[in-house]
Amino acid sequence: MRVPLRLRVSLFIVLSVVSLSVVSTLLFVWFLRDTAEREIVARGTALCQSLARAAADGLAAEDLDLIDRAAYIVQSEDVRFAQVFSSIWSPIQAYPFDAMHLPPDPGAQTHFKTGAGPFHVAAGDQIDFYDPVVLHVPLASDTTIGYIRLSLSTAAMRQSQASVVLGSLLIAATITLIFVAITHVLIGRTVLAPLMSLHRAVGLFRDGRVVPVPAARADDEIADLSREFNAMSLALLDREERLSEEKERLAVTLRSIGDGVIVTDADGRVSLLNRVAEDLAGWTTEEAAGKPFCEVFRIRHEKSGEPCENIVGRVMATGGVVSLASQTALIRRDGAQILIEDAAAPIRDRESQIIGVVLVFRDVTEKRRLEAELLKAEKLQSLGVLAGGIAHDFNNLLTGILGNISLAGLSVGPGAAGRTHLDQAEAAAQRAAELTAQLLTFARGGAPVKQTASIGEILVESARFILSGTSVRPAFEVAADVWPVEVDTGQISQVFNNLTLNAVQAMPGGGTVTYTVGNVALAGG
Repeated sequence: MRVPLRLRVSLFIVLSVVSLSVVSTLLFVWFLRDTAEREIVARGTALCQSLARAAADGLAAEDLDLIDRAAYIVQSEDVRFAQVFSSIWSPIQAYPFDAMHLPPDPGAQTHFKTGAGPFHVAAGDQIDFYDPVVLHVPLASDTTIGYIRLSLSTAAMRQSQASVVLGSLLIAATITLIFVAITHVLIGRTVLAPLMSLHRAVGLFRDGRVVPVPAARADDEIADLSREFNAMSLALLDREERLSEEKERLAVTLRSIGDGVIVTDADGRVSLLNRVAEDLAGWTTEEAAGKPFCEVFRIRHEKSGEPCENIVGRVMATGGVVSLASQTALIRRDGAQILIEDAAAPIRDRESQIIGVVLVFRDVTEKRRLEAELLKAEKLQSLGVLAGGIAHDFNNLLTGILGNISLAGLSVGPGAAGRTHLDQAEAAAQRAAELTAQLLTFARGGAPVKQTASIGEILVESARFILSGTSVRPAFEVAADVWPVEVDTGQISQVFNNLTLNAVQAMPGGGTVTYTVGNVALAGG
């Protein structure tokens, strides 16, 4: 369980002050008790010595009423009893008399065997004092003729001590509470309040909100910490805003790039795709993030279908820019295949360590198709040049043929034998000339030569020419009111020739081809 800082500080202050108060009180009680014991020992010793002197005087005078002579001593409230012993520790007198039978303390007997001075011993709630009764003989040595035992009660002392201790504890407790309160308020205002404000500001900063910490009242380390935190939070906020702007510019740049961009980390796992890369590969950034590059970007050789080398691995190994082969196909997520061109380069940090790879690629499928069409057009152009040269030479030959046919026709009159063949040969030569003209038009890239003509006549002439010499016969159904058309007679004649040839090839056993010509009005004009 987490304990708040304020509570921990409060507990620390209370425990510290209470511990200090307890130690101080214990020292005071010990000092008080020691002082009281010293006082009672001094008093008991003095009373015992006074009683010993009185007893010495009584024994010297052979007066057995020894203790009565010192009634002021034995009648004190704290004196429990007094005894007079002989030199051999036999009881002689006692006060009260019931105390006569009480034996002396063995420790005292042992003590006085050495001839030492006064002796006292604690026994429960009393202290027994012993002092020798010494007879002073003039011109002779002092003689010990007995011993005095005086027992003082310590109950009054202990009761007094208890009262003093209780009062001291009350005073100490009061002082402790006041000190704790004052210390708590001072520490709360000077330490805890600024720290809690700083703690709240840190929590808000973690949530993305920047709230300045109020300036501390004192100019101390906490105030410096608050100022440094405010400066740091504002600096971090400024950096975050600039970083956000930079990321936004980067995102806009990536979205604006017409090529696909894929970014990986140093382990070859995808971290970013722009919109074009998502469309081309079939993966979104969320789906591809963290996946191996080869799983998202699957490439094959266009012709053989063999997998291509991992381009990210090559970049990480070489540390330079790597391009794919020209015939590389990308297998999209849905299985479709597109032709691509790409290049990959390493991403380096400030220490020039490679931390990732960026791959830029584009769809060149349409480019390849246009290149194929262009190649086809170039081939057709070359073929047209060749056809033009052949047609030009063939046209020169046809000119000679037509000239000779015309001369032969002049020498053969109409209706003469062979005249029909000459006319047919001339017509065929004319059609060959028209075909040659079409080849020249194609070779030069010119537009068709259109003229107004009868579509029925062109059809009849073309059909009869193609069907002559075959087992297929034509049948014509040409309406009388057929509209004239604007066409290139050579090209439309070639169309009819092709259709007729197809019909002939479809009827190897012979037959009849029926041609129907009429006007048709199309809907809408």
